[in-house]
Amino acid sequence: MLDPELMQETDELVRTHGEILRRLGQEGVSGVEELRERFDQIRRATGALSEEEIRAAIGRVEALLGRLRRARAELDELGQMRLALGLGRSVDGADDPEERLD
Repeated sequence: MLDPELMQETDELVRTHGEILRRLGQEGVSGVEELRERFDQIRRATGALSEEEIRAAIGRVEALLGRLRRARAELDELGQMRLALGLGRSVDGADDPEERLD
């Protein structure tokens, strides 16, 4: 005769496994094998990129952001000059420079 405790634990394990598969399915993954395949695919894809390439790209982005920030500051300054010369409202429509959105 089978041990009732063993049967209960087995049933619980089967339910847990089913719940795991259900949750994976909700995320568009058909099972553990597909999840493993996706993991391997991601590993291969990220392995194709070197840390140096990634760092260099980040450096270029940071440099461009710096240039854009400087251009924004210059444009803000030009807008303030227009206000000071009485040539109209600030570019963003706020009369008070303190109310401007950044």
